[in-house]
Amino acid sequence: KIGMRERKRWMYYSLIIGLGFIIYFVFPPIFNSAVLTMGLLLFINPIYNIVSCMLYTVKFGMQVYLPVTLGILFLLSALLYYGLPYMYYCIFYTAAAFVGCGMGYPIHKRYL
Repeated sequence: KIGMRERKRWMYYSLIIGLGFIIYFVFPPIFNSAVLTMGLLLFINPIYNIVSCMLYTVKFGMQVYLPVTLGILFLLSALLYYGLPYMYYCIFYTAAAFVGCGMGYPIHKRYL
């Protein structure tokens, strides 16, 4: 039987992955100009990864699968919308997500 904390953890995880899906798969067709696409790739995606992973880690502690899942999700988006040269951004986004986890972990350890 799944406890309430475990259920909340999976609910937050699903919310982060769902919002990531929207950012990675819904925004690229909308932002079809070069400037907006670069803004999406260089600002919106990394900021989302850092902030979402930091908030998740503050609440539930360090989870390695969240940054990896966000990186894989962008990899699929890169193959679908951007092309092969942009596949390397998944490494950057995974690293940004790990930075967010690293920022949130001391807060989790200190206050929770």
